Amino acid sequence: MKRLIQSIIFFTILILTTGCFDVTEEIKMNADGSGELRLNINLSQSKGNLASYMDAGEINGIEIPSKSKIKSEIKKLKKALSKIKGISKVKAKNDFDEFVFEVTADFDNIKALNKAINTSVKIFNQTPFPLPKFKHFSFEENKFSRLFNYTDERFTQEEFDGMISVVRYLMESAKVVSIYRFEDSVKNVSNSKAKISPSNKSVMLEGNIAEFATGKKTLENHISF
Repeated sequence: MKRLIQSIIFFTILILTTGCFDVTEEIKMNADGSGELRLNINLSQSKGNLASYMDAGEINGIEIPSKSKIKSEIKKLKKALSKIKGISKVKAKNDFDEFVFEVTADFDNIKALNKAINTSVKIFNQTPFPLPKFKHFSFEENKFSRLFNYTDERFTQEEFDGMISVVRYLMESAKVVSIYRFEDSVKNVSNSKAKISPSNKSVMLEGNIAEFATGKKTLENHISF
């Protein structure tokens, strides 16, 4: 978890933000195990400063990637995802007016979905640390699970308090949202922080990175139909 958070924070700084941003993981799950994936990074709350940072080329001594560099990295991700067996219809969106970046894809099964997530993390890992591969999701009859296997590596409150203020601010202001949609009605969820929609066909969970990194919240959720 620590290396994953370090990667997220490092990448976030590199893609210009010193303010709020949202990361959304959305999955539409079909009854046969196939579905649709949407990964979205929304920096629009900081868009007023982002263009000037790009023009300057750096901030606080950190080199800021150009539009062409960011486009190249997203193109690299799209190409890598398209090569995964069971992944199709990969699309990428680059909106430099609102600073919203998104990748969508269809998957044939959970195995392909897990590989797509691990591939995305690997490509956007801008730290010198290799990140482990995880099983992020499982799906079986009448149950969908979002797994969160980072408990042993989470930050203690003392470690978090000892971080530099800009990193603590980024982690506290960065929101992570998970949305899962289903064909069948949801009967119950294991995570008390998760919300079931009025239609009983979708589940949402949100929190900031600091909450997940210190164990105050978890993305783990077992959803039964």
